[in-house]
Amino acid sequence: MLRSLVGSEMCIRDRDLALVCAAAYSGAVTRTLSPTLLVLELTNRSGDLSIGTGLAVMTAYAVASRIAPSIYRSHELLSIPHMPEMPPNPNLHAADVMSIDVQCVSLTNSRTQVALALGTGTQLWFPCVDQTGHLLGEFFHSDLTDFTLSCSTEEHGHDLGGWVSQQEGSLDRTLCHTHLQLSPNAPAVLVHRVFKMLGPGAVYVTDAGLLKGAIFKQALVTHGYKATLTD
Repeated sequence: MLRSLVGSEMCIRDRDLALVCAAAYSGAVTRTLSPTLLVLELTNRSGDLSIGTGLAVMTAYAVASRIAPSIYRSHELLSIPHMPEMPPNPNLHAADVMSIDVQCVSLTNSRTQVALALGTGTQLWFPCVDQTGHLLGEFFHSDLTDFTLSCSTEEHGHDLGGWVSQQEGSLDRTLCHTHLQLSPNAPAVLVHRVFKMLGPGAVYVTDAGLLKGAIFKQALVTHGYKATLTD
């Protein structure tokens, strides 16, 4: 087939056929057409091999797509934990997929109040808000557990804020300032992209700094599929 495309008068060597086959194999494995450009640029033979290489890669791409998923989706076959794709839905926003029942803590909370929050909430990160509900940052579950198990509350202060002020020298026990805040009107596709690229445990939805809710990974995907099915 390659000889018929480039002309019978042109000599097709075995290494040329091997090069075309390698490009076709690469295109089939990765499900891309870029191996054609790579071969032509590396060999500087855009004249005699361009048509044959392009057709070989496209044919391998089409055949492989009907047999098995791409190598970049092998995690699905191996059941490796991953962030599944969410069908695009322009009518789905952050406010539609966020959870408003998020257990929060405050710097004025006592050890008993923090222990109650730990027993009620199931998340690993607990947002910290002030008296007006504005987001200040977040605490890790283990840090709050250390506070509730501290024996000498007189040394650390009677509230969480006093304990934090005594733990400034320990980086893993200070208040973490979260930068993953989105507007309630942010598209759900943007939220999905944040989870896929950064892998956070939760994304907080705020309006002028006021905490409105939180979005968790599994809830995002579940809401996305339900909204797509009902549209």
